Amino acid sequence: MNYGRENELRIQVRSGAEPNSRWYPGTGLYRDVYLLEAGMQYIKPDSVRITTSSVPGNDTEDAKINVAAMIADRADSFSGSVDIIVTDPEGKEAAFLSAPLDSHPVTDHSATALQSGPMAGYPGLEDIMYYQVNADLTVKNPSLWDEDHPDLYRARIVLKDEKGNVIVTHSDTFGIRILS
Repeated sequence: MNYGRENELRIQVRSGAEPNSRWYPGTGLYRDVYLLEAGMQYIKPDSVRITTSSVPGNDTEDAKINVAAMIADRADSFSGSVDIIVTDPEGKEAAFLSAPLDSHPVTDHSATALQSGPMAGYPGLEDIMYYQVNADLTVKNPSLWDEDHPDLYRARIVLKDEKGNVIVTHSDTFGIRILS
């Protein structure tokens, strides 16, 4: 990636290794392709996981949830913070957490697999560092999701730089429930 200059986006299909058949060609672009446009820091696509660890019962009226994500950093170092805001089905804030981003990157095995696969050698992929975000939050008196009341919450992850400027925001909807 040449920042500040014109770049070329090339999509290339190498189908010589896959044999074609009469009924199914087996190779080529036949599904949607998405382009991630991101700055130097971004929330890694498909890395956000929201899980429920406990729901209201005999001991408590609160639910415990965990929000996990990977922050990708293409710069030499990043100092900033992450806010996690959970809103209830009516849009009111149900939980909030703000924390500085850990200055120690983690090894992300899927990134290693990507770098050693077909994309190896492409500029920019080898310089990405990953930071793990793993937050436990408490939602007081939650509306539990079930088939009669499919109440959905929203979790927003907000990545900020050291001055508090928003770099990127990611939102996911989820229901609070435990399957047994």
